[in-house]
Amino acid sequence: MPLPKHTVQPVKLSQVIVPNGIDNELEFVVNSTVCNVMRQIASVSRLANTMFEELTTDFSRLVERTVRLQNRLGKLHEDMQMARSGDEDLTAGVQEVEIPVFSSKKPTDSQVLNQNTIPPSMRSQYDQAEAAPALQQMDELRDDKKTSMRLYSDPSFFFDLWSQEMLQDRKHKRAAKKKRPKGKGKATPLKSGSNQGAQK
Repeated sequence: MPLPKHTVQPVKLSQVIVPNGIDNELEFVVNSTVCNVMRQIASVSRLANTMFEELTTDFSRLVERTVRLQNRLGKLHEDMQMARSGDEDLTAGVQEVEIPVFSSKKPTDSQVLNQNTIPPSMRSQYDQAEAAPALQQMDELRDDKKTSMRLYSDPSFFFDLWSQEMLQDRKHKRAAKKKRPKGKGKATPLKSGSNQGAQK
């Protein structure tokens, strides 16, 4: 089910309740519609501001990562130029040294779907949602030792499903590889004389 990220309020412009004692009901509905249109314009302006703030944050992060990548590429290019410019053999008389396994010191992006990384628009939707029921109180009454909350809402469901599909795909590939017939030796071609004799 898709979750709307930005919602313009109010949604229904002309659906209003006309109170009793109104002389001109049509004029009342028109005035209410105009007021709701103005509220919608204000809502669109607020949402546009939020969207541009999110885009600014995303582009700032992208620029930072691009600058870091350019610096690393520039340093690598300089090292390659220095290695090419040297005519003498740099490896002469150098003892063999065990090179440790490379490990990057740059922080990697992790926990992308964490609550701390939710955009402001999604945060407002999350705050307005109803709290989950206290199903953890029913865990003591279960005999199968399952978590009741995971039956109601399981955040790791899609990851577990993906991992199971990957494992099954790997098993299928292994089984298909075992069933594949081994290649036999090449058949020796017949001589031209024997072929002609067979044709006669």
